[in-house]
Amino acid sequence: MGKPEKFKEIKKQKENEAESASLLDIYRLADPVDYQVAIRREEFRLNRSSELLRLSDLGLSPNETNLALWGKRQKEIDKRFQDSATPVFYAMLTLSVATFCAAFIQRLVWEISAIRQVFRAKKAYIRKLLHMDIAWLESRHSGQVASVLNDQADCIYQGMADHLPIICYMAVTISVCLYIHWQVTAFILLAIPLLICTRLVFSRWFCKTMETETQLQTKITNLVHETFSCIRTVIAFGAQRQSIGKYERLSLEHKKITEERLRASSVYNSLAQVLFTELIFTAALCFGVWRSGNENPGRLGALAINMLFLCAQSVSIGFHLNGVSTAKRSAKEMQTILKEAPMIERDIPAKRSTLLKSYPSRPDVEVIKGLSFEVAAGEHLAIVGASGSGKSTITALILRFYDPCSGTSINSQEPVLFDGTIADNIRYGLLGASQGDVNDAARRAESWSFISALPDGMRTRVGDRGVQLSGGQKQRVAICRAVIRNPSLMIFDEATSALDTKHEGEVQKAIDAAIRGVSTITIAHRLSTIRKADRIIVLEEGRIVEQGSPQELLSNPNGQFTRMFLDQKLATLVEPKRPPPPAQDRLTELKSITGTRRDSTLGGKFSIGPADQPGFMDSLLAKRQAWTRSSVGANKKMSIGKSYSVLSMDREKLKALPVLSKKRSMLRSKPNVMEVAPEVEEEVKSYTEEDFSLPGKHTNLRAVWRLIRDFKGGHVHLALAIPITVLRGALFLLVCFEVASLLEISIVPAEQLSEKVFIVACIYVAIIIVKTMFEAVGRLSVALYGHGFCTHMRLQMFRQLLRHGVAYFDEDKNTPGRLVHRLISDTASLNRILGSKLDMLLPSLVCAFVSITIALFLNWKLALLCGFQFPAFFFVRIVEVRETSKRQRQMAEEEKKAATVCVFFFAITLHIGEMMMLANEIGPFDYLRVVLLTQFGANYLSLLVASVSDLKKARTAAEGILNVLIEPAADMDNLSDEGFLKSGETLAIVGPSGCGKSTLMALMQRMYSPTRGQVLLDGYNLRQINAQYLHRVIVSVGQEPTLFSFTIRENIAFGLPDDEAGLDRVQEAAKLANIHDFIESLPKGYETEVGEFGGQLSGGQKQRIAIARAIIRKPVILLLDEATAALDSASERAVQSALDRASQHCTCIQVSHRLSSIRSADRIIVLVEGRIHEQGTHQELMANKGLYYEMNQIDQAS
Repeated sequence: MGKPEKFKEIKKQKENEAESASLLDIYRLADPVDYQVAIRREEFRLNRSSELLRLSDLGLSPNETNLALWGKRQKEIDKRFQDSATPVFYAMLTLSVATFCAAFIQRLVWEISAIRQVFRAKKAYIRKLLHMDIAWLESRHSGQVASVLNDQADCIYQGMADHLPIICYMAVTISVCLYIHWQVTAFILLAIPLLICTRLVFSRWFCKTMETETQLQTKITNLVHETFSCIRTVIAFGAQRQSIGKYERLSLEHKKITEERLRASSVYNSLAQVLFTELIFTAALCFGVWRSGNENPGRLGALAINMLFLCAQSVSIGFHLNGVSTAKRSAKEMQTILKEAPMIERDIPAKRSTLLKSYPSRPDVEVIKGLSFEVAAGEHLAIVGASGSGKSTITALILRFYDPCSGTSINSQEPVLFDGTIADNIRYGLLGASQGDVNDAARRAESWSFISALPDGMRTRVGDRGVQLSGGQKQRVAICRAVIRNPSLMIFDEATSALDTKHEGEVQKAIDAAIRGVSTITIAHRLSTIRKADRIIVLEEGRIVEQGSPQELLSNPNGQFTRMFLDQKLATLVEPKRPPPPAQDRLTELKSITGTRRDSTLGGKFSIGPADQPGFMDSLLAKRQAWTRSSVGANKKMSIGKSYSVLSMDREKLKALPVLSKKRSMLRSKPNVMEVAPEVEEEVKSYTEEDFSLPGKHTNLRAVWRLIRDFKGGHVHLALAIPITVLRGALFLLVCFEVASLLEISIVPAEQLSEKVFIVACIYVAIIIVKTMFEAVGRLSVALYGHGFCTHMRLQMFRQLLRHGVAYFDEDKNTPGRLVHRLISDTASLNRILGSKLDMLLPSLVCAFVSITIALFLNWKLALLCGFQFPAFFFVRIVEVRETSKRQRQMAEEEKKAATVCVFFFAITLHIGEMMMLANEIGPFDYLRVVLLTQFGANYLSLLVASVSDLKKARTAAEGILNVLIEPAADMDNLSDEGFLKSGETLAIVGPSGCGKSTLMALMQRMYSPTRGQVLLDGYNLRQINAQYLHRVIVSVGQEPTLFSFTIRENIAFGLPDDEAGLDRVQEAAKLANIHDFIESLPKGYETEVGEFGGQLSGGQKQRIAIARAIIRKPVILLLDEATAALDSASERAVQSALDRASQHCTCIQVSHRLSSIRSADRIIVLVEGRIHEQGTHQELMANKGLYYEMNQIDQAS
């Protein structure tokens, strides 16, 4: 069975197992301690149930007392009332303390059990991931693998700690209600199944919609993370607008689906939580009053309180059942992964067999076809072949990253470093290695000199994926990581491809010393690195075409290896002639930058352009002068053409110059005034925004208000939500008057009871219908505003982050993971406040204020007495805020509040109320209204205290968002010398690894800005040129190409407008890059997905796609940083020919370690430690017999 069938079978098996998940799956990882905790938890739950039963039984249940209390003969209350009420007071006081202890311990053990098992599940999952094969991981996106660890583990925790306790608590409440009055409880239970069924049906649709919404959100997160991870490529190709466009399209699609869900859920929740629930409660209470009101009004009052809890919880029973079901499925899926055996079995004996291999993501493309070979102990085996022939796949098979589809079975071409210090990265090769071992490995790998020269030495941080080091430095750190392990088998996959000739020879000597007596496999395009190999295998299209020792293979004049050897040998001896540039190049056609303003190489400035041509910037400024004078006034702060300008909150797009000047006006020297050229307006666009600053250090909620004010798209929703939400808060108190009114009419004569009940029921039903309408409109308005605000802020933050330079992303605080977390979490915190929290806090505040006002109006003495419970509520809430998480606080609202503070103060007010009723200072039903009103007021007011931490988070999040939106770009520098380049010239830069070649290329692309000196283009500082325009005329190809998880076509056309990215143009560029035939051989052709970071392609294939991506743009200035380092000789020759043709029409700067590829350059610069050591043509430098001459001699000798 092939890999695709295996994955399909596993997926189907997972779905079947997930459907049959049981509650025991949640506790699959429980140990004896967890089981003991569960037993103790249920004991406390039973004790608490019995306490609630006794509490309800004591709640004014004697008929004589209740009849005397609620009867008409209030003046005839005698000592029997005192004798009956006083014991109730002491009993309730005692039970409140006992209930508090039971609730606290019960909640504590729920949390302990959930935390223990989720931690155990996460630990087991991470351990399992580290033992799974690459094929399994490759079939899943990195975000998907991480989401299992975060989202599914969180679902398990919520199911165990939040949803399951609510269901158990509901069972206790139902048992209490059945004990108090089984007939009325049965009436409610008849209606609850209907509510549960509708909730479950809605939940099924809700879950499908949420699944689609989650998938889109995952795509958005992956896009953001990939954009920030590959930010150098995005900036180099000026693809910020394209990335923003992709983000905006996904965001709009996500917003559309989310708004549909919010509309449906707002209407349903309003119908379920308000209309159905309160109608059921009203009907049940009316039925109880009509059926047995005169018999026992005390029990009916106790039943009404418990019914409130039951009805409130029954609305969300479907939600909690769905939460438990989700937890079961998540636990089952995680258990399935934990039980799943890796497709690569461990500890099996090695044997020789025929290999067939295809990647799981492209099962219909065979990479290796019938391959079979052996490696003897201590043998040095070399594998060579064209790019894409299967060399790197063999290393992956040997390292068991994959298993072959049939048959039995790596140091990488692209070294991957982790965000940490150099020493930490070397220690990944041997965990527990001492500092001495690390230093010794660095010396053996010839890396000690460059590491010790760094300011922090071994403690130097390498950045995300090693971006702070050059390609050669990263390669040498990776070699150190391999050498420190002292392995039995060493594999080198182009391990020295990023090194210059001198350091390659030194490192090769170190490798030769390290592999003595060790079985070694070397993969290389440079045949000089394998001349000492015992045996060489030549691959072609996944098959072995010849093998033998170097001497045996060279003895065959018609062999493949001989042709490869001669190709490389001739390349080092023959100097290819560069065709002369055409008379009319594309500089004028593309409005390129021509003209030289300065001619000195000693002024610390780097200039591009000939000395005898007029500058394009001069003519451009003359064309734009009229517009600038008419657009920039004295009373409006503007930033002309500012590439890193502050993002305007009103998103006003203005035309801008491609040149900016901070200290002086570059227009004063241009007396001529001309009209704006339309073609210039279309070619160069930017944002010019007004000053956006926040006073002080944002120590208050002005930051939140600033963001709310600037989100103009949500003002309508906010204006509609606030007044309706205020009315909703007042209507929260409806239930207090409903209970008191129905209990009050329960003592009327039997012949009038039915009529009174009917009238009261009709009044409250009409009010409930109006309340339902307010609830639906209010919730929808708040939800739409919150989500719209979140979407808007994320888009604005993404826009502004992409306006920064590379130096901003090099900082530790701005790693891709942290930026994604900042963009998602900060906006989500504000969304919680402006969405769900606003929906709760504003009605709660209104409800608390109105309830206290009415209570004071009814009886100010009792209202003030009841008001003493507010500090106690505040104290409980503050403890919850400080000591528990948000979910724990929400659970405490259902349990601790009702079981402790409420009961305790109800006992106190009962005793004081008894005295006031004996003194005829208050009636029994006014007493009931005051108690219920103050109870509701304290309850809702305490919600405000519980949200203090959320308000603080929202304020911090708002300040963080504003800091992102207004933070200016940072400048960094890493070079210390100068140069000079003319238009149409080909300049080659060579030098040892780490001398500053890649840094120089980054400066020329304006990824960094020098702190001293200038980089000039046509006499103008690069910092004065619009970055978007600059990256349209300057295109680079790096030594480590970065591809995106798009199709091949989208990667080649990356950064181009849609109207310029036609398939014909893409194919033409692919043909020039010698990759078209390979792409056409794929089943999906140009629509083939390349995987995350191009992981589905070989290094050479990725390099050629990156070259096609550069060629298609027809650049004015072409920067090549080891562009052909990962290619075989044949592909290099074809691609180099294409690059030579492309460079005929542009200025070309080439960085290379292969000196044979830069001999035809017009001028060669040799860099040493960031300074120009010597420069000239190839013949001039060879004649000088300096460093270049020595490097050339070493290259020819190899």
